[in-house]
Amino acid sequence: SLVADMGLRKDIAEGIVNGEGITMAKREVEYCRKHGICMVAATDREYPAPLRETLDRPHVLFVKGDLEVLSRPTLSMVGTREMSPSGQHITNRLIGDLASEVDNFTLVSGIAYGIDATVHRAAIAHKVPSVAVLANALPEVNPTPHRQLAEDILKNGGALISELTSQSRQNGKHFIARNR
Repeated sequence: SLVADMGLRKDIAEGIVNGEGITMAKREVEYCRKHGICMVAATDREYPAPLRETLDRPHVLFVKGDLEVLSRPTLSMVGTREMSPSGQHITNRLIGDLASEVDNFTLVSGIAYGIDATVHRAAIAHKVPSVAVLANALPEVNPTPHRQLAEDILKNGGALISELTSQSRQNGKHFIARNR
């Protein structure tokens, strides 16, 4: 039995036997279709190779936008929410210099206030695709004032990604996982 042989809790074993996982998976697939979200499994070629090597990698990523940008060389940049004018200037200049020297790369950041949003705005200004990693389920974008920024990221050939299903509830613990 799943309980005796595999050590599963009785309620989890009953859910497996009753096919609850299949029902939930079908519901998630339909949700993704409805909202234009692609599901990328850790075994898919589009899954980011560096993330695949992470021990606590998500098994599935939910993606809106261009999947191709996930397999390019990437530079991840995150920083403080309360950036200084100097931090903003340095971020913009660094991205501008990279854009003029390096071809075919993707910038990756969160979509929080401060440096994260500055990274995406600079990427857009320099025509470098970027990926915004969200700490909430797609298609929502939090913080809500950054919804237009998210649209601009998509228009610039970038993507929005999340590891959270449509059934995930917002809470603070997702921000730490997002940063990996």
